[in-house]
Amino acid sequence: MNEELLLSVSEIALCAGTKIMEFYGDRHFSLKEDQSPVTQADIVASEYICRALKDITPYATSSEENALSYEERKNLECFWLIDPLDGTKGFIECSHGFSVNIALIVHNQPTLGVVYAPALQQFYCGLKNYGAFCITENLQEVSSTNLKSYWQKMDGESKCPTRTPLACDSAHHSSEQTRAFIKRYQLQSVIRDSSLKICALANGEADLYPRFCGTKEWDTAAADIILQETGGIILDIHTKQPLCYNKKNVKNPYFVAFSRGQVGGWIYNDFIKNNWD
Repeated sequence: MNEELLLSVSEIALCAGTKIMEFYGDRHFSLKEDQSPVTQADIVASEYICRALKDITPYATSSEENALSYEERKNLECFWLIDPLDGTKGFIECSHGFSVNIALIVHNQPTLGVVYAPALQQFYCGLKNYGAFCITENLQEVSSTNLKSYWQKMDGESKCPTRTPLACDSAHHSSEQTRAFIKRYQLQSVIRDSSLKICALANGEADLYPRFCGTKEWDTAAADIILQETGGIILDIHTKQPLCYNKKNVKNPYFVAFSRGQVGGWIYNDFIKNNWD
């Protein structure tokens, strides 16, 4: 994996975001079998990303809107895992926190990830053993010829280390268990949507992200490698191990994500030693 591939995927995510914004304000949607909403923006972005990735690599693509079956992907060494519009409910409501998520899974772990929030003009990317980067200002000036020059390297350090630790919670998918975790550790909470909650940890804007509510692999994979490259980690509440990908069932276990500054700290250690069933 190399920088050139990361740049190419970054451009694809930026273009997908432009296509999504063409539908912004359109509140029409239908319901999938699991009763989650899907919009025309989801479908158009998914089709575009899958075509564009096929043009630059030979790897198969598995999108939330057109997922590979387990039989199709179980023996794949590499494949793309995509959520073309993470945060569809927020998109329908015309909030700003939805994102494009693109991850490359290699040997069942994310090794490249790009997250782009077009309404917020926030961009994040990461590559295994290379680093994690963001663009949160002047994104309108970015083009394919100058993209790298706008990257700002992220180190996961808190932007306000003396504050009470901040925990990300979800506007649409909070839970009683999540709120109990936040109360247990006397954390302040901040609402974020989509995979931007994990990106907030990577960028030092928050410290923890307890998720005691359902997610799927495409919700977390891209941001997972971004967080890892800043020294953070996402741990399964049962095994206390990092999340696994390319499972037969694509549902993630409940988890807690820790920023670099929280790894090895007292909340982290208390989490490790306790049973969260």
